[in-house]
Amino acid sequence: MGFCLGLEFRSNPQTTLRQHFIGIVVFALGAVCGIGIGMIIADIPSSWSTAALPIVQALAGGTLFYVTVCEVIPREKSRWHQNAARRIAGFGQFLAVISGFTLMCVINYFLDGKH
Repeated sequence: MGFCLGLEFRSNPQTTLRQHFIGIVVFALGAVCGIGIGMIIADIPSSWSTAALPIVQALAGGTLFYVTVCEVIPREKSRWHQNAARRIAGFGQFLAVISGFTLMCVINYFLDGKH
């Protein structure tokens, strides 16, 4: 997420130092709020925590998925496809995304603890 924020600041040279500062502060406060919510969820009764934990994990996973699919991949795809000699790089990016997804699925399968 920090990488995406840095790319956003870098790609828009019209942003002022004040806008950079506000973006970084909001990003940092979001991390602190996330840690606080996690600490609160860890201290609630187990009957509530079993219901709340999947919801919070789904929100976090959905946020990362949204940023990846709607921000990072389209930006990189458009950057590489502007140069006709580098269009094959799009296929490499596709393979990297698929292999990363596969690796995470394999890790999740073996670390699940039910095997």
